[in-house]
Amino acid sequence: MTAALSDRAVGFGLAAALAALADLGLVLLKQTHPAVLAWMARVFGHHWIGHGVLVIGLYAGAGLLLSRAGLGRRIPPDLLRRLFLAAMLASGGGILVFFIVFD
Repeated sequence: MTAALSDRAVGFGLAAALAALADLGLVLLKQTHPAVLAWMARVFGHHWIGHGVLVIGLYAGAGLLLSRAGLGRRIPPDLLRRLFLAAMLASGGGILVFFIVFD
């Protein structure tokens, strides 16, 4: 049997998966809604700076909250690994396909 991960490891692992999916959503939102892109550029100086601030903020906030949820013993390491990998592949693949098809 595999040892349980710490609550912090699980919390920030899940937050990384969530941030990757949010990254995909934000790319799609910005590229399909020029008003969102313009707003982010106006507020943050450049839309990619805003993109980074929002995704990193989500990662940090979700990681801190999920770390306190006591998920370390309830989520096996292999499940966390699969969730993380699926989120990264979905995010990277989704962005790649979007720009190949629509750009």
